[in-house]
Amino acid sequence: MFIALTGAIGIFFAAFLFYLVSRVQLESGPGTEDSETGTLIDTADSDAELLIIYLTIRQGAKDFLWAEYKICFIFIALFGAVIFILVSHTADSAGVSVWDFNAGTSRVLPLNTACA
Repeated sequence: MFIALTGAIGIFFAAFLFYLVSRVQLESGPGTEDSETGTLIDTADSDAELLIIYLTIRQGAKDFLWAEYKICFIFIALFGAVIFILVSHTADSAGVSVWDFNAGTSRVLPLNTACA
């Protein structure tokens, strides 16, 4: 119960943060007033630069995640193959060590659900 409750709190907090971030406007108006001097500051140039930085970071994050997914896929495939091979090494009825890949498949993927 504790795990489900803390998980739900975490999901609601993430949704709240997403809501706050999604309210930020990236387009600028004609300008803003400097609080110290009272002069009008043109924010179009700085907003355009911020938008370029934002798009660059976004593309970099996508590229990084894609590289991570490729590494994870390779690891999972290789580790799965190693587990499959190790599970396939069994002993026959005489106690002699044999490689039985059908037995390895049934241990990794329990498809044989027949009643004994």
